[in-house]
Amino acid sequence: MKKTLLLVLLWTISISKMTAQQSTDTLKAYYDKIEKSFNYESGKITLPEGDGTLNVPKGFKFLNAEQTQNVLTSLWGNPEDKSILGSIVPDGKGVTHMDSWMFVISYQGDGYVKDDDADDIDYDDLLKTMKEDVAAANVERKTAGYPEVQLIGWASKPFYDK
Repeated sequence: MKKTLLLVLLWTISISKMTAQQSTDTLKAYYDKIEKSFNYESGKITLPEGDGTLNVPKGFKFLNAEQTQNVLTSLWGNPEDKSILGSIVPDGKGVTHMDSWMFVISYQGDGYVKDDDADDIDYDDLLKTMKEDVAAANVERKTAGYPEVQLIGWASKPFYDK
């Protein structure tokens, strides 16, 4: 009786290990398939907006805007952000690894100032407007199920150096 019970127990443990290994293998194959679907680039990249170029440094690779958006929203569960132009990911590590990370590249033209307007900028008023924009965006974030973000203030008050 004891031998039969021991055999049943050992058989159950071995079946559990095989099932767990199959699940791990299936999950790994799934993530490998996703990883292989990305078209990483390197070298000099022309960004679609902001008239910019990006020289991808050695040890990194570039993902375009569409692929980056897919990673951030579908894989990592972030809200959509139409300002994203792409991302830089460390070489040797893809976006499906457990400890993945990336530099996200975006462009907003609101920082450009013509020299003839520079003396007229009221930075307190600008901060107030930016805070109002963040508050308005938070309504959409909450509706979509994401936490609010807060704009507290300037780390150091901006100034224009002619």
